This record gives sequence, structure tokens and C-alpha cells, in this order.
Amino acid sequence: MTCLKRRVLVLALIITSPATEYSYSLDVKPNDVIGAATAALTKFNGLSILANALIDKAIEKGNSALEQRLEQVNGIIQSAIFNLNQTVKERVQDLDQKVRVQRMEAIKQLNDLSVNISNSLNASIDQLNQVLEQNITGFQNALGNSFASLPIPTEPLINAGPNGLVVIASALGSTRLFVTGSGLFKDGRQPIAYVHDGPNDTAGTRLSVESASMGLLTLVLPSQLLPSGATPKLLTLSLGFYKGLLSKVVWPSFPLTVCGALPRYTARATVTAANGEYWEKSQTASPGQWFYVDDPKKPYTITAQNLTPPGWTVDTDRPGFVGGLNIVWNPPTSPGGNGDHHEDWTTNHDGYVLSVGNNNSNSHAYAVAAYKKVTNIAQCGTSQQTLPLDYSSLNQLHFQMADVIGNCDTSLRTPDVGAVVELMRQGNVVETVNLSVPRRDQPALSGQVLLSIDEKGLLNITLKPSCIQKPVYRVTN
Repeated sequence: MTCLKRRVLVLALIITSPATEYSYSLDVKPNDVIGAATAALTKFNGLSILANALIDKAIEKGNSALEQRLEQVNGIIQSAIFNLNQTVKERVQDLDQKVRVQRMEAIKQLNDLSVNISNSLNASIDQLNQVLEQNITGFQNALGNSFASLPIPTEPLINAGPNGLVVIASALGSTRLFVTGSGLFKDGRQPIAYVHDGPNDTAGTRLSVESASMGLLTLVLPSQLLPSGATPKLLTLSLGFYKGLLSKVVWPSFPLTVCGALPRYTARATVTAANGEYWEKSQTASPGQWFYVDDPKKPYTITAQNLTPPGWTVDTDRPGFVGGLNIVWNPPTSPGGNGDHHEDWTTNHDGYVLSVGNNNSNSHAYAVAAYKKVTNIAQCGTSQQTLPLDYSSLNQLHFQMADVIGNCDTSLRTPDVGAVVELMRQGNVVETVNLSVPRRDQPALSGQVLLSIDEKGLLNITLKPSCIQKPVYRVTN
């Protein structure tokens, strides 16, 4: 076979070989690029929701190390979203075929990255920190490699939300601010970062740039910039980016809100029923009242009513009693008698009859009556539960209303049911909230807390940071 024939055969094999999933050697149309970028955006937006939920979970557990790693991963996710959005906005129809293929290859790499990030984020919360530690460098490298084929703007672009940039101070260790965007690291030179505390702070405080890439900057905030209490600090972040061969520096600025470390709260809730009524129950003192008959003309019927004191009523439903009456065995002979004697219940069991057949006989028995009366009660019952409060999810306590109602009989009177919720920080009560039952959306802690309780005893507590929430970017096309 000649050299030319071998070349033709090799070319034919290449053309006729089945295309792989990401083969773009034939023709890539503008809609192919936009469709692929849009599909990738959908994946990364879902990862953004998951990452932010995990960040909140790490905060509520007080796991600062995991929070920081998740913030870093979220920065990678936001950077991918931002740059994919730039691709969607790009005039793809003006690009030549080679550049379109490059875009598709970059999107393929980002798709692979989304799968790897998803697998990592779906690890158990106990293993997540270790999993991210092992993989985060690979995520950063994959992100950087993909950007080589994406449109890099002439001017750096920062992914800032409607409130600017927001960061929550770390309770433990350094507080890091992750800035995402595009074109953030050019010509091998890291950008410069300053924070200004008000218009008079012209000099500002220089921040350490821990790491920098085309799509992600990691800045470290010194402790003096962190708020000492619940009130956030409103600052300005200035970023200096090198531009051009003459090393000109451009200085875009952005609002920066620094929230204090989230305080941990615990709720101690007590639900009580008061001002009710119940059936106070009693009975004839032991061993009971003794009854004796020795006259054949005067049989005697013992009834519960005979033994019930004034102000009380017969308790006909008392277990162990017949119509509220119990004839007590009192050895050795009672109930009983001598000679011709008879002891038995009436036909309808509403009494117990003692009788004798002649004057030389007797019959006797000890009887106990059960009785009850309606009595007012100041406190029917109470139930108390304690729960550490989470920021990221609905906090719920479910009280058993049977325990709360206690001895009160709601058929007699409906008691007043109320809840007292003590909001505690570090073991100290910072606010006490009184709730009638039911009650909806009772605010506390200057609006950070909303409390609701229904008639079934379900107490809902939502806790939101007093500082502005971190923005979760949802990129739409």
C-alpha cells in the first residue's frame, strides 16, 4: 500500500468512526453552544442551592472548618455559573468553528466538574470536610483549565449580588471572603484588595489575597474589620486589577457587609393549662360503714346515695363499684349474719339488701360508696421541652396535649392554655415570650425569631440572622 493510500485510509477511518458524546469535529452550531451552556447552568444552579444549605448546616453545628471549605466550593460553583452565563450572552454566531469547538470542550469540562462536586457534596455531613479537603484542589484546577477556552473579558467582572458582597464572620479561625467572577487573575499577577471603613478611611486596610484564579479570589479579613456584636459592619471593598503591558491598575469598588458570627440560641418552652375544672373523687373511709339488721319486719337496702356527703354526687362509673357502691368483705363474717339471714343485690343492682327471717337472726355488711364533685383547679398540667435552635431549618417541638391538660376535664370547662418560651444564649435567658394557644407569627429577638403554636401543641420556631443573608445567586437566561 502506498503512502498516499495509507493516508486516505486513515482519514476514512477517522470520518467513519462513531462520534463520542463530546465530539465536535464536524459542525458546532451557535444553538449547540447556548444549549449546552444552559444545561450546565441548570446543574450548577442546583449545586448552588445544595452548597448554601450545607453552609447553613455547618454554621448551625458550629463547624467553622467545614463552613470555610463549603464557602470555597460555593465560590467555585458561583464562578462556573458566572462564566457560563457570559458564554450564553456571548455572540456565538460571530465565532468561527474552532472557537465554538473550544467553547463546547470547556462546557464539557464544567459538566464533568459539576458531577465531581455533586458526588462530593452528597457525602455524609460527618465525612464532608475530609472529602472536600481531598478534592478541592482538583476542583480549582478543573475550573481554571475550563476557563482557558471561555470568553475572558477585557475588564474583570465581579459576581456581586443586589446587596453587594456579604460575609458572615467565622466563630473560629480566620474569616475568608470568596469573590467570584471572570478575568480576576491576568498575566500571573494577583489583584490587590483594600477595605475602607467609611468615607474618611481613605487609606483603608489591605487584605491578604490567599489565592487567586481567573474565576475565584480568596481574601482574608483581619479581626479588626469584624463586628463585635450583632450589628453588621458596612464597608467598601476595593479591588486592584493589573491591566495591559504598562501595568495600569483599575480599581472597581463594591459594598461589603460583614456580619458578626451567628450567636447560638436555645429555646426552653413550657406549655401549661390553667383555670380548669375536674371531677374530684373520693369514697367512704375504710373499712366502710357498718350496717346491721335483726328485725324480720325491717329489711334494709344499702345505697350509694345513703353514703354520699352533701355537695357530692354518686360516681356510678367508678371501677370496682356497682352503681357507686361496694360491699366490702371484712373477715371473719361480714357480709353475713346469724340464723336465718339474707344478703343480696337488688334486681337492678342499685342497692344491697340485708334481711332476716326471725327475731333470733341478724344480717350485717360493710359498705363503701364512691362519689365525686366538680372542683376548680388553678393549674391542670404542664409540659416542658428544650431545643437548640437551627438557622437553616424549621425548629419544632410537639407537646402531648394530654400531659398539658392533665387532671382537667374539658367536657366540664375548656381551660386556658398558654406557652412560655425562654430564648437562651450560653445558658442565660435573653428574652421570654408568652403565647396564647393557638398563636401565629409572634416575633422575638428584634424580629430574628418567629414563634407559632397550634391547638394540637405543635410549636414552630424560625430563627433568621439579624444581619443581611448571604446572597444566593440564581442566574437566569
